[in-house]
Amino acid sequence: MLATYTLEGEACTDLPATIAEFNRVFAAAWTDRAWTGNLDSFRDLLSWIDGGVGPCSVHWNHSAEAREALGYPATVDWLKDKVHVAGKNSDAAKAWKRELTRAEKGKGDTMFDRLLELMQGQEHLKITLA
Repeated sequence: MLATYTLEGEACTDLPATIAEFNRVFAAAWTDRAWTGNLDSFRDLLSWIDGGVGPCSVHWNHSAEAREALGYPATVDWLKDKVHVAGKNSDAAKAWKRELTRAEKGKGDTMFDRLLELMQGQEHLKITLA
């Protein structure tokens, strides 16, 4: 039988709240680690679930609410922070700026899309949106 984790989309009111919800749900699998919002770290943490519990199911209740909360406005805020952290003239900042321009126009992946894609990229996770 698959271990099942349930995310509550109602708790995902913005990115910090979503980070807290993921940490709450996956705390047992992540043991002494916590996700801080870095997407590379998120992918790593998801891969560690396999080592801890094996294949599992993730049920995301009220995912439409999370999708809305993690839409383009949240994505724009996240990308602005990425540009700031990368520095004004670095190659990384230029790449983040291109993504920011697209997000400001309502194009490209939202934060919800990015999180979902990372979860769906894990062979040991079965994702169900409700």
